[in-house]
Amino acid sequence: MGGVIAPPPGGIRMSETFRTKYCYMCGCQKPLTEFSRSRRAQDGLCSRCKQCDNARCRRNCARKLERNRATKRCYRAAHAERIQAYHRRYYVEHADRIRVARRRYCENNAEKLAAKQAVTRAVQQGRLPHPSILQCAWCEAQAMDYHHCTPGVAAPRSL
Repeated sequence: MGGVIAPPPGGIRMSETFRTKYCYMCGCQKPLTEFSRSRRAQDGLCSRCKQCDNARCRRNCARKLERNRATKRCYRAAHAERIQAYHRRYYVEHADRIRVARRRYCENNAEKLAAKQAVTRAVQQGRLPHPSILQCAWCEAQAMDYHHCTPGVAAPRSL
């Protein structure tokens, strides 16, 4: 008797020994350890395997992320003056704290800031082309900064 039984009206399909379960998304028979717990289900397990559930969650997160970004863009465009006023007021009220944080950042990132200044000076003096006219050699995207890593190169280009 160890075969698969027909699914009952609720749609659950398990082997008779109840050691495997059918995933309705991928259509595979998998061990019970491959299914998350669910209080709502008759058998106490989700109807999707963990792998299919993770893929579904990634798709939903990506879809919701873009929708949320669009909503935020619309809100910021509609309330630009209010947001600017808030930022100005915040800066006035927390100026000392902001100054301390900036000073600490500069102390902790002195080498990084010096490199950024060197690149900026080189662009202004014409020794380097402006990054917006460059294309990344590796990902072929338009380069917006000189921070793209070059595989196999240990040291940055000296200016």
